[in-house]
Amino acid sequence: MVKNIRFIIPLIALALVVAFGCSDRGTNSGNLSIVPGNPSPDQHSFYHSFAMQVGNPFQLLYADIYIPESASYLFGGTGGDPVPLLILLPPQGGNQYYYRNHGLYEVADRLAAEGKIGTMVILTINNDPIFGGNFYAGVGHPEFEVIDPRHVPGSHRYIDTLVGHPAGLYDEVVGDSLIHWFRGKYEASSPTGDKGQCAIGGIGMGAYGAFRAAIMNPGTFSSVSGIDGPLDFDGADGSSGLIDLMNYVFDVEQPGITAANFRGQFDSSATLPVSRMFLGGALAFSPHDTLVRFEYNVINQFQTATSIDTLTRGKIGYIITDSTTLVDSIVTQDARNFDMHLPFSYTDRPYLPIWNTLWLPNNLENMASAGELNGTDVWLGTSTDAQYGFHDMTMSWAATLEGTAGVNLTVREFDAYEGGGPAVGGRYLNELLGDMLVFHSNSFYPNGLDD
Repeated sequence: MVKNIRFIIPLIALALVVAFGCSDRGTNSGNLSIVPGNPSPDQHSFYHSFAMQVGNPFQLLYADIYIPESASYLFGGTGGDPVPLLILLPPQGGNQYYYRNHGLYEVADRLAAEGKIGTMVILTINNDPIFGGNFYAGVGHPEFEVIDPRHVPGSHRYIDTLVGHPAGLYDEVVGDSLIHWFRGKYEASSPTGDKGQCAIGGIGMGAYGAFRAAIMNPGTFSSVSGIDGPLDFDGADGSSGLIDLMNYVFDVEQPGITAANFRGQFDSSATLPVSRMFLGGALAFSPHDTLVRFEYNVINQFQTATSIDTLTRGKIGYIITDSTTLVDSIVTQDARNFDMHLPFSYTDRPYLPIWNTLWLPNNLENMASAGELNGTDVWLGTSTDAQYGFHDMTMSWAATLEGTAGVNLTVREFDAYEGGGPAVGGRYLNELLGDMLVFHSNSFYPNGLDD
């Protein structure tokens, strides 16, 4: 069996951090209390991307890196030929060990020993733990800048402004800064920027994140893979997909919610995965304040917290003034505007002003409208037993891709895994990992492994 060098790398984005201490309190166990903290003196190439991310006090992105023995020289960061990079994104609630725990190392070892996959580095990252993830989204603007808290020359005061998006700017990280970090850390292995050197994949929310990253960064990835996820928000008929899950929230997860207590008692407990999925998506797609700014003084404590309420949509940021679907009971200290607007109200599912204006533009079929996936190899794995209607959403996305010029699509349908039982909760991932890795290897090495 091929040996691997296995290690954990904390991708520390620590410069200018305002630390958020979060706690789960009381009967509404998803409440988060934000506490002022200290900026870190450390730096990283994409420190600004998570400057205001809720619940990420040190702006950390953790990674687990699989490096095969054939590329063991990368461990020292020098020497050898460049090696293709595959990024895998976990599902909702998944961490950097998710793929390792589902047999990634063993499957990759076996396929390499059998000569079925070529040399590749596989980088897996954690999903954001608050609400189980933010769809690997967080829409940025060119004006979004974190001002470095360096001392003003001749003064003991820091520059006093820090701004950012409450979900973090994943759009700047997953398909861009993360790759630049990899290049800097392992220069010898660095993808040169040629499309054939990078690929991305995921399962569940990670599948959405993979396609989103590929669409947002056209030309970066030669291949994209995804296993059952929220890949078509409104389904094939425009009225299913996530819309069906809106009813699930009230019928199954939170039957005690009423029109009267919707705003103040909507729960974000970890035992309510669909509710948490919508909350994470709302923080990314429909936050109350799309741009949050803090000011602090020399002793690294908050001086003021200012809402950017004078700005209008289309500029740096904007405030959603329609309170119909506002949930302001989840993250405390509302003056800092970490509230969010769900895409549904108690009575309207979906609530069209939020759904049509802010969520559907982030639906993959609406994002991929200008040939962003042209020339890309695409693989989709799916099972009719997938949870939350993800199979239907995946097949709807597959139908869209089949009609997209320049996309080389492969669909792998899976009915049952060895040993029996339903293919739910990612239990069938181990059975599909091999196909996924072979697919990406074939894209990396189109002329064979000796190429």
